[in-house]
Amino acid sequence: MTTLQAIPHATLRRRLARRYTGHSDVDQSSRGMVLPATVAPRVVIKLENSPYRPPEFVSGARDSHVAIDGACAPSYIEVALAPLGAYSLLGVPLDDLGPLPTDLTDIAGRRGRALADELR
Repeated sequence: MTTLQAIPHATLRRRLARRYTGHSDVDQSSRGMVLPATVAPRVVIKLENSPYRPPEFVSGARDSHVAIDGACAPSYIEVALAPLGAYSLLGVPLDDLGPLPTDLTDIAGRRGRALADELR
């Protein structure tokens, strides 16, 4: 797997928990994965689709790890949001973001889909 990181634009930096992260050449042989505990809600935009999870999704904070079925997409961008940044960018209270991946359009509507399409 290849992992790349990039420094966000200055206007977004305070809304993010860390740098942008991109992944490619992800191992597709896995039948599942474990998401670690985190205080940072995450937005994932698949650059290449896979049969598991929506093409763009968000998951909220978790106080423990969560096991989910299905391998990662072959390539994707992951953005870890600062808690206040998640609220300002997604427009929903953090309590509305569950620990499991949820379709970004269910959370942010057409705005979420447009953002994902633009990034792709």
